[in-house]
Amino acid sequence: MSTLAWVIENYDGHGEVVYGPDAATVADEHDVIEPRRAEEFDQYAPGGPSAAQLLTHGWWFECDHCGHHVEQEGCHTCGVDAEPTATGDLVWCDVQCEAAWRAHRTLEAIRRAECRARLRLAFAEFLPGATITELHPYPYDAGSVFFTFPGAQGTVRWNYGAEAVTVQRRDQDAWTAWRKSG
Repeated sequence: MSTLAWVIENYDGHGEVVYGPDAATVADEHDVIEPRRAEEFDQYAPGGPSAAQLLTHGWWFECDHCGHHVEQEGCHTCGVDAEPTATGDLVWCDVQCEAAWRAHRTLEAIRRAECRARLRLAFAEFLPGATITELHPYPYDAGSVFFTFPGAQGTVRWNYGAEAVTVQRRDQDAWTAWRKSG
């Protein structure tokens, strides 16, 4: 693997640092027309530079919380005293935006955990004896459960609050027999 850095414009018009032996190979591998050689990023191979390192080289990002334009000098929308923060590929206008983003992520994780617990409890009441294979929680009292039952070849889907399930055609006889037995 080559450690020569190249800057390309990806499919959505954003810049990206990639690595390859020459411009032709990079152009072919990334389906771009004109990769630009970027020696300043060779040192970050093979993983590439972090967002903080890109900021120091004059790149800009959108804040992962509010969407503002963020440069090394800061966010002009938030004010001149707003010093950007970055972790990995994430960039924020300042510590307040980072804190708000982290709080939102924590709240969403709590909501998903609560929804998973609600789904498990409701499903246990709806179909005791079935085995959950996947939970797909949606915040605010919704979600789906995929499960199996004795004799099933595939999985069955139940949507939170529904009185019916979706059974694959090949499992309909086994479903009927299992429901009658329990």
